[in-house]
This record gives sequence, structure tokens and C-alpha cells, in this order.
Amino acid sequence: LELDVPNFARRNDRGLEFDVPFLGSMAALVSMPSRQTPLYVDESARSLVQLEVELPPRARLTTMLEVASVEDPRVHVRIGDRITKGTLHLEREADLPSGRVTPDDYASFRDAVLRADRLLNQPVRVEF
Repeated sequence: LELDVPNFARRNDRGLEFDVPFLGSMAALVSMPSRQTPLYVDESARSLVQLEVELPPRARLTTMLEVASVEDPRVHVRIGDRITKGTLHLEREADLPSGRVTPDDYASFRDAVLRADRLLNQPVRVEF
């Protein structure tokens, strides 16, 4: 898939900032601090984003790239961001299976989802 995205990056006082295109936030699933009833995830969701951004010669990446994962029985996320020879490689993968989260399991599920959401939606900053 090849896309033109006219508003991909935002200017700031030192360069550019952009978000990795993704499905949005998963945090809405766990908006409550605790639950008294089970949480039902009705539909599975799976997404893979692989994005390459060629940086200008004087550009400097100011975002700390992460290779990280969230492995929980109810949510799997893998981040494989890296930079090689002036090209920024952004890889984000998420799998949220359908299922039921009991009130006893909700706190650990909530922690996993919030960590996954932070990793998936971290903005990228480039200075010139």
C-alpha cells in the first residue's frame, strides 16, 4: 500500500514531529481503573505497520528508538524501530485477541494495554 499523507509531520521549533500511522489508541478499552464485571473484547484486532522514512543528510533523530514487546495472554505488541544509513525503519505490530477478561485479571490486562499503547503511539522527533 502506498499513501500520500499531506499532514504527516508537524513542525516544531527545532524540526519535525510525527506519529506512526496506526489504528489509534487501545487505552479506551481500559478507561476504568478497576472492574466489578468481566470485560469482553468482542472482536480480534491485528495490525502491522512497517514504515521507512529517509532522513535529510543533516537530520538528527531525537527520539529514543525502542525494541520492545508486551507479551500478555490477552495482548501482544512488538516494536522493532531502528535507523540504518540515514533511513528510519519503524515497525509496529499489535495483536489483540477477542476474549473475556475477569475482574481479577483486569489490573494486569490494563497495565499491559497501557504499556502497549504508550509504545505504539510514541511520537518520533527529528531535528535539523
